[in-house]
Amino acid sequence: MNRICIFNKQYFSKGIGYKATKMAFEYAFSELEIDTIELEVFPFNERGIALYKKMGFEHIESIVDDEAAEPYKHIYVMKLEKEKFV
Repeated sequence: MNRICIFNKQYFSKGIGYKATKMAFEYAFSELEIDTIELEVFPFNERGIALYKKMGFEHIESIVDDEAAEPYKHIYVMKLEKEKFV
């Protein structure tokens, strides 16, 4: 599992997460020759979802983890194909 996390709110909305995520995906598509990236995100992570949509991800599925406690029970699956990457 890999994550890019910015915990200090003073660094929110400065483009850091966007740049780091974009660099990771550019590497995956160009150097690793990956054609599709899928990720899971919790619906309450509105900032993450907005970032992924900005990059071209589409929400393809919602799943429920019956063993998880709220608010981690519901999960969105999002998909990005190389040709749709912004």
